[in-house]
Amino acid sequence: MPNLDFYAADDDWPVVLAAVVDSGLRVFEFDSEPDRELREFRTLADVPTGAWHLALFADGSGPEPVRRRITFLPGVAGAATFRYTCAGWGLIQLT
Repeated sequence: MPNLDFYAADDDWPVVLAAVVDSGLRVFEFDSEPDRELREFRTLADVPTGAWHLALFADGSGPEPVRRRITFLPGVAGAATFRYTCAGWGLIQLT
């Protein structure tokens, strides 16, 4: 499986993220917040500060990403009962 590691300083994150959004890649959070749906970010302003783990998808590169629900055992995550993760073929991880 191909792998490319890119290293940047924290101050580079806004520039890298802007380039990703401008490239036309679809941007998803890799894991949702507990008890929340998985979000897709359509603009740079939609991406919350501190969102350091994203899943990128190029339209036409394969099947649509899948929102996989993960159910927590009672008490494992406080009062939360589930979260979603973004899964699928061809996803690019941006962390």
